[in-house]
Amino acid sequence: MQKLAIFLTVLLSILTIHFRPAFAEIPIPGPVVSPHWLSKHLDQVRVLDVRRLANSKLNPGQVEKNFIPGGVLVPFSQVVGSTVQQGKKLKGMTLAPSSFAKLMAKSGVKNSDTIILTNPGKSILELTYMLRLYWSLKFFNHASVAILDGGTAHWLLEKLPTTEKNSPPPSHYLVEKPNQTILAGVDDVKLAQQQSTTQLLDNRALKYYLGDELNENVVPAQGRGHIPGAYSLPISQLTTNLNSIFHLQNLEDILEMADMSDLDLTKPTILYCDTGNYGSVGWFILHELLGNKKTKLFDGSMHQWAAFNLPVKQGESP
Repeated sequence: MQKLAIFLTVLLSILTIHFRPAFAEIPIPGPVVSPHWLSKHLDQVRVLDVRRLANSKLNPGQVEKNFIPGGVLVPFSQVVGSTVQQGKKLKGMTLAPSSFAKLMAKSGVKNSDTIILTNPGKSILELTYMLRLYWSLKFFNHASVAILDGGTAHWLLEKLPTTEKNSPPPSHYLVEKPNQTILAGVDDVKLAQQQSTTQLLDNRALKYYLGDELNENVVPAQGRGHIPGAYSLPISQLTTNLNSIFHLQNLEDILEMADMSDLDLTKPTILYCDTGNYGSVGWFILHELLGNKKTKLFDGSMHQWAAFNLPVKQGESP
């Protein structure tokens, strides 16, 4: 009888995850939630797990394992897209509204869902993929969304259960007019260069800012260095590695570091990197955690800037 009771309990849990109705918005404690909070609300949220596909050179063979119960795989390659501007093919750009709606519908998401985003949690890259999707959800005005602190690696550290990935039935997702207030284009960056009211922050590793190295996979050779007028705010100062799990750095340390670097994280700011992924981490911290609502992401970043053959600068000075 005891074994039968256990079997029925497990079966009920599986049926609840796979056949539950659409999730209504629920109050979330903030843009970051803990594994403990998520474990208490699994039946009320849609968990989206942003990863590279199994055949990716970055994460070979590990992508199909360790999903939070109910978690839906969202391949990062489908979070961004390509476009053509000024005769140049640009990669890693924000999706068109119809493409984003299709991605969400395929992931079983509805507009009323409360979404919790996670990632494997074992690298800065994985963290950036998750936060790029977070930014996209906010750009397309999804109301209720948060990230899981430390991703699935933190979930595992707390010895919480995992399953195979979930494959929900397609839903209907509607995208209305995007929130242009959090997106910067080339013209916005040029305007910021001319005005002292808006600062440009480069979230790449310092070696790329200085021009000592170039991410040749995504940035043309003429993009070695940084956008003139931009200050360096490396992603290494925005994240921390605890027990081989990547988290966002605590805000007190970020503010102290910014003060030492004479950066004002309360003023209007445009963040960028090579393709917009690292920049989404800076945007999340300033816009969502520090409440600076005059913060934008330049999604084309150095990839677009260099493709348009615009001026760059090497060295330590902005």
